[in-house]
This record gives sequence, structure tokens and C-alpha cells, in this order.
Amino acid sequence: MIPVRRFPHGERKVLIHAYGDLLKKDNLERIAVYNRIDLYVLEDIRNRLFKDTVLYNMEWVEDALRRYGTHPLVQEIYTTVLSTVKKEKIDLFLWLGDPGLFTSSFLKRLRSECYTAFWTFDDPVNSEKIVRPVAPFFHQSFTATVNWSRQKKVTEVFKSWGSPSAHFIPIGVYQGKYKKVQQISPRRYDVIFVGSVFQRRLLFLFRLKRHFGERMLIFGKGWNGEGFSWYKKMILKVLKWYYKVPKIDSISDEELVDYYQNSKIGINTHMTEGGPSAVRTYELPANGVMQICDSEEGLKEIFRIGEEVVSYENDNASDAIEKIEYYLADEEKRAEIAEAGMVRTMKEYMVWHSFEKIFQYVWNDSRIEGARG
Repeated sequence: MIPVRRFPHGERKVLIHAYGDLLKKDNLERIAVYNRIDLYVLEDIRNRLFKDTVLYNMEWVEDALRRYGTHPLVQEIYTTVLSTVKKEKIDLFLWLGDPGLFTSSFLKRLRSECYTAFWTFDDPVNSEKIVRPVAPFFHQSFTATVNWSRQKKVTEVFKSWGSPSAHFIPIGVYQGKYKKVQQISPRRYDVIFVGSVFQRRLLFLFRLKRHFGERMLIFGKGWNGEGFSWYKKMILKVLKWYYKVPKIDSISDEELVDYYQNSKIGINTHMTEGGPSAVRTYELPANGVMQICDSEEGLKEIFRIGEEVVSYENDNASDAIEKIEYYLADEEKRAEIAEAGMVRTMKEYMVWHSFEKIFQYVWNDSRIEGARG
């Protein structure tokens, strides 16, 4: 059996699977208290799964999903979920992250015992392979991404795959990823980006780095070729030489907050033309940074463009550079947008607000009463 932690602060019983920063006690406690729920939390065993050479296959094809159903660790998850749901009379089972390890037969059995939902964060990167096969078998689906593409929303795609109901839920800001802002202006660093390496954003950010030079900071994982094949490392090395990009380091959460709180403008760029979905969307304004972001079509559903955030044309480095220089030259306007974004984020986009929205959709669904076996 997988360990299950409990945070009892209400009558409604919710069992979730979470990972990363969300598993920190402060975040879980705040979610349970704010939403007045009895929260049960599965220990994250994804790393144990991914270390298995049979399962470490990011193609996520149907064959891999079939293997999941018989893998001992997955069976352990199934057993723990079902026994906890029955013993504790769980009202809602909520899976956070990719739901691809579940089989349709297991989900049919589970939804006869309680209400079921999932909340994904990386759409549409792997959604076709890991969400589509299981979408019809959950009562509700939630996504942290607004747009699948410039013309289509992620929720529309989920529904076309058979999901009975789909909604956008902002990923929000976790405890430990912000602190009370002491000052919006003045600030030490002009421009900052924090995030892992990805092909679509690499040249865009390198062009910005060549323009801004020491005025721009980049931090994150993979930028020095960690885990790359030898020829990809060589290509990356040549690109960094050409664009005059120095070694890029990873930073801790504490360092991230410190850098953000001393930065004027934060860049947000995504892995696809859809979005926005990155935690940067909320962490930047929470720390008083003026955010400049791509994915304008989706962004305008979260913030007021030009008032709480600034947008630039997807993958257009020249447009981003021009707007960054404009706001660096107008400190009063930059600070005004940064403060407005911060106020909006603290009021609506903390992680406990996100869970509140999820619970509102679930508790107001008439199917909740008939879901428990």
C-alpha cells in the first residue's frame, strides 16, 4: 500500500495524487483549510515508475499504457486508491498530472465508487497520447492550459475526445514560490527568464540574450546539454558561442524568489503555440515582476493585456525586444503594470483558489450524488 497523508478540515472527503511543490505540507494544509475539506494525499511514486526501464518511454503509446495496467507499482496505486475510497467513503478522487497510467477498466470500476477527475498541466505537449485514451472515463477533466492552438481551446479538444465535462483551471502560485513584495521599483536586474531548455524557446531566448547581454539573466535545467546526445551538445555549444550565451545554472526556490523580487521584467515563453500554462504566468506577477508573455489569445482570459501583463507575438524576438526596451525606459508604467498583475494574482491565482474552482465545478455537478457506490 502507498502511504496516504490526511489533512482533516471539513466534511467533504477528497483523495488526490500530487507531486512536486504541491506535496509540501504548507500547500496541502492551506488548500484543505481554505476549501474546508477532509484531504487525503497519495505519496508520489512517479519517480519509482520512471526509473523502471520498461516504463520509461515518453512515447506513451498504447502498448506502454497496456503494460502500465499490469506493472506492480501501478497495481499498488490501484489497490491503494480503491481501498482508501471504500474505507474512507471518499467523495472525489482527483488525479493531478498525466492520467495515462490508468486503464479504462480500472477507471470504470473507480467511478462506480466515487466522483473522478483529473487536472493536467502540460497540454498540449503529450495530451494526444496520455489524455485522449482515458478522457471519457473520468467524470470531469481540468486543464491548466487555455489554448490548444491559436484557434482552439484545450477544453474543446478534451470534449471532442469524449470527456463529459472540461474546464480551464489556472495552475496558480504555490507556497515557497513567492514572498511579500517589498518594492516594485527600483529593482536591480532588467530582464529574467527561469525555465528548462526546450527547442522551441531556445533560439528565441538566445536572440534576446545576445541583445540584452548582461542585462538579462537566464536560469534553468538542461541549458548546458545535460542529458543530450553528443551531437545535440555540440549544436548547443555552437549556438551558445554564436549568441554569446554563457553557462546557465539551475537555481533553488529560494534563489528564484530572490531573483524575481529584484527583477524588473520577466519573460514567459511556452513550448507550443497554445497556452499559457507555465507556472511563470503566475509566479512572475506574484513576485512583483512585470510579465511579458506569448500566447496572447489565451493570456487575455487570465490578465488584462497592457494593464496587468504585456504580450508579444509568438516566437517574435524583435517584438519582444522592442516592448521590453520600451518598458525599461518607462519605469513608472512598468511598475504600474507589475503592481496590477501582482494584486490580481494574489487575489485570484494562488493554488488554493485553483482548487476552490475545481471543487465548485464538482460539488455543483448533479452526478456527485450518484457517484459514490
